[in-house]
Amino acid sequence: FMPRDASHVFALDRQSGRLVWENPLVMGVEMLGVTEDLLIVRGLTLLAGLDLTNGVVRWYRPLSEPEVGRMQLSGSSIFLSRFDQLLRLDASTGNLEESRLWELDNERPLNFMIAGKRLFVVTDKPIADPERDAEPVKPPGPVPPGPLTLAWSLPRANATVVLPPPGSPLQGTGYVFSAGILESIDVSVQGGVRWRRVINAHNPSMHLVGSMLLLVDRGSGSISGLGNRVVAYNAM
Repeated sequence: FMPRDASHVFALDRQSGRLVWENPLVMGVEMLGVTEDLLIVRGLTLLAGLDLTNGVVRWYRPLSEPEVGRMQLSGSSIFLSRFDQLLRLDASTGNLEESRLWELDNERPLNFMIAGKRLFVVTDKPIADPERDAEPVKPPGPVPPGPLTLAWSLPRANATVVLPPPGSPLQGTGYVFSAGILESIDVSVQGGVRWRRVINAHNPSMHLVGSMLLLVDRGSGSISGLGNRVVAYNAM
């Protein structure tokens, strides 16, 4: 049992509701499942295998590098993703069994799923969308001089926009987040989309630091217990 308002893992008798065991040392965030006599738990800073009969930690593995997406327990294996590779761990010991590089061309993995012998990967490369891929709409004829004259428009629903401060190397570029997609926009009179990426965030705040774009995701609710997440992008 691992309720959201508790900071540890415990087990109750299903018939009486009485406490069978508790483990206050593992700060559980997500239960991956049960394999044989082990409960696999993801914590804030570690992955652990707990004995189902008494709650004792049989093995643990520190999570020293950022994970991508959610871990998955499949049979006797635990799969977890990093930015550059997919790892397979032995669920009975936590030891690394094998790994493979993602080898994605100009893409970054966001999540994955194992289904039998198939591996499905979600990346940050948006699929073709005629409406979003369309160029900015420009009024007919040349743009007349003067303030507040419409040069072009780019329809985006519930968009968040950030512009670089004066003196920034990113002058002439704006950044728009809308419907889970981050775009780099040419904000000159010509207008245009320079690049776009799918972002695994709910409603992030954006900050420009030098040539870096920082996105602060204050909890999307996908995994209870995880804190804020900061992702850095090369904004050039």
